[in-house]
Amino acid sequence: MKAGLLSIIISILLAFATSTSTSHNLLCEKRTRILENGERSNKAKRSESPKEIVDNKNGCEDPLAAIMQTLQCIADGDGTCAGMGYAAGFQKIHNGIDTNLDFGDNPSAFWTFVLQMFVLSFSYDHRVNVGPNMASIRYIEGVQFNDGTSFGLPASDFYPFNSSYVQHEHALVTVDNDCKMTKWDQYGDNTEQNEVDDASAAFIGGLCDANVFPPEVCTVLLGGRRV
Repeated sequence: MKAGLLSIIISILLAFATSTSTSHNLLCEKRTRILENGERSNKAKRSESPKEIVDNKNGCEDPLAAIMQTLQCIADGDGTCAGMGYAAGFQKIHNGIDTNLDFGDNPSAFWTFVLQMFVLSFSYDHRVNVGPNMASIRYIEGVQFNDGTSFGLPASDFYPFNSSYVQHEHALVTVDNDCKMTKWDQYGDNTEQNEVDDASAAFIGGLCDANVFPPEVCTVLLGGRRV
């Protein structure tokens, strides 16, 4: 689960996606090779989307199972499936600070884009339900950035393309009665997080340099953020 700068970047992208007209969407003609490629690949995976965890009037029956299903969707690279695990108004906290992550009304669009940027893997050493609608998860997260080919660019090993990182995190996760995540409250090493955030910003900068996004999007994204 990413924090800070990446959350802001993707929120801006989604804002452009929802504010532009049908004749001039977020990525203009470039949308076909970016979001729509991910959407097509996800359509084939929708049968693998997590089964709904039965809830009752007293809350979600098994919060941990629901959370783990969503994390497995993320690890599988299935943005559509991953988006199904989030409630409206989802909040992401990192070391006590609200990251201001805003999925808008389409968490699947967020994850479809993010999972084209990098592959996420999880190694768990602690997973338990800790109360009504709440679970605790401690894990090591692997982050492997794409080499650029997911966005129609030539394969590259030049930073940040094809770079990899590790993050050690512990999260207290809250779900609603429908077993969808409402809050992800994580603690982790800020240095590790900053490395990923910096690489994410550099990755977006590289896409802008390659004219993957329309100029008006990059003007907002790179205003004071290029690394």
